[in-house]
Amino acid sequence: MNATLLRDLLDKYMSETASPQERAQLHTLLQNDDYSRVLAGIIDDDLGRQHYDNAPDENIRQQLLDRIMPVIQHGVSYSEILPAAAHSIMPQETGLAAISRKEQVAATTLSHKALSAPVVTMRRRLQRMAYAAAILLLFVSTAVWLKWPLHKPQEQPAIAIAAIPPGRNGAILTLADGSTILLDSAANGAVASDANGTITKTADGSLVYIAGNGFAGTGAQLFNTLRTPPGRQFNVVLPDGSKVWLNAASTLRYPTAFAGNERLVSLTGEAYFEVTSNSSRPFKVQSPGQLVQVLGTHFNINAYANEPLTNTTLLEGSVSVTALPFDSIAGQTLKLQPKLLLPGQQSQRNTAGGLAIVHADVQQSIAWKEGLFSFKKADLRAIMRQVERWYQVQVAYERNPGGETFTGKIGRNLSLQELMEGLAFTHVKYRIEPGNKIVIE
Repeated sequence: MNATLLRDLLDKYMSETASPQERAQLHTLLQNDDYSRVLAGIIDDDLGRQHYDNAPDENIRQQLLDRIMPVIQHGVSYSEILPAAAHSIMPQETGLAAISRKEQVAATTLSHKALSAPVVTMRRRLQRMAYAAAILLLFVSTAVWLKWPLHKPQEQPAIAIAAIPPGRNGAILTLADGSTILLDSAANGAVASDANGTITKTADGSLVYIAGNGFAGTGAQLFNTLRTPPGRQFNVVLPDGSKVWLNAASTLRYPTAFAGNERLVSLTGEAYFEVTSNSSRPFKVQSPGQLVQVLGTHFNINAYANEPLTNTTLLEGSVSVTALPFDSIAGQTLKLQPKLLLPGQQSQRNTAGGLAIVHADVQQSIAWKEGLFSFKKADLRAIMRQVERWYQVQVAYERNPGGETFTGKIGRNLSLQELMEGLAFTHVKYRIEPGNKIVIE
């Protein structure tokens, strides 16, 4: 029996580097009771190196065994364990992590065994974590394969936070004459009109511009502004048919008719674009510090003022990205050298004016549009900036959070309390103060 071999195979499995042959070998080994006992010993060793408010007990060890064995033995890859946006959790789930539909089928029998009498106490404590359990797939990136934290979370005050729901669909439309329309409560149908056409809210919550002569470029140059406050997101179909999805705390300014030889819009915050192709009239997006030019393509721009980088991620087609002075204005002509992006690439514009091209994690970049928070080696401050925007809260720090980083996916449909209770499992200590303020201790 080779315990080192088992550890090596487990490491490769959890890091997604195991070959099909190695996964089959791991599967075979774990059919052997002796190797199953070795796995239990590995869990004991790793639990012993964790930090706990209370000493780890047999319950935690058994939960890990009951969770790991069916996943590996039924051929579920580690990436499949990551939760989708709104997967429900089986009643017998003990709170270690949300699981995929495929894994639910594989694990049902053993999960029932895990709820024998010794586990009931922990299950009662974790029942309220049903939806927040998805967060427990966050793990410290410097830890070994098993170290998603399992310590009991600190008790947190339930003031105010329980009433804070996740974000939802909604926005404020400012028309060219300065009047505003709250789209959250606006009825479906025509919400406004101007010389260039009609603005309609559809049943699915989109804003659609039905142009009269707008795209022909003969109408008046009138501008509308669509703004999503914190805790809101919205999508709009522009007069040329291009589609834009706005993330929370974002603003898009655009004409109600595209005149001249270009289609220029301005963005602050984050948006995903699906641009209608028109080779004679390029589509341009100006955000603080950069200009993106396209003919017809799908891409995402993250240009929040409180983020260290402005990221443009290309999914389809091609775009050129130009780093601009932060004080440049929309439409200003500057002789600067653009850089070309190919699908799967991302440009990163830093505050010093540098523009780098890197390989992109496309799914992570557009996770917000699919109803997910997605983190890859993100520090706590980066996570909490997204929490601020989506839940309309303020976050303060009593200490430097340190260098720990987190990787995982979390449904954006969790309430704030569910999310924070989940983070408490990762040693994040916090308190709630009046005015929707979260203080990281």
